[in-house]
Amino acid sequence: MKMENQTETESNVPVNVVADRLNKPVGEKEAKKLEAKPVLCQGVKIEDRQNKEKTKVIGSVVQLICKHPDKDEVMNISKAQYILDKQIKEAGIWYNEDEDGNIQKGSVLANLISYYKVPNLNALIGKDLETDKNTAGFLVIKAY
Repeated sequence: MKMENQTETESNVPVNVVADRLNKPVGEKEAKKLEAKPVLCQGVKIEDRQNKEKTKVIGSVVQLICKHPDKDEVMNISKAQYILDKQIKEAGIWYNEDEDGNIQKGSVLANLISYYKVPNLNALIGKDLETDKNTAGFLVIKAY
């Protein structure tokens, strides 16, 4: 039986934890923002992306699993900055293959691989990758 003014949660979080979260005030400290520093690539994964209706896969995005020197946990970075027509551009690191089954020449991923002078995605693991902040303040991989 639902009572009036009752708040519901869809997670499996224990009720006492939910009640505690619902009564928390706004804090005084802002989130720590990471500076653009080299990150260590510790892994790579490719994730399929679906359309809004989640009825079909529209492509695959490369997630670089990176360790920032000022953060204990690893983070995933899936965007890169690169040079196109003498301008710095930013885009997601989409995984696309050409008709021969190789990484599509001219793609953001191809630019990233070329910039770091490695033969393939696996070779990025163990490399220090440069980062920059985008206009929203998030870290992106610098590939120029």
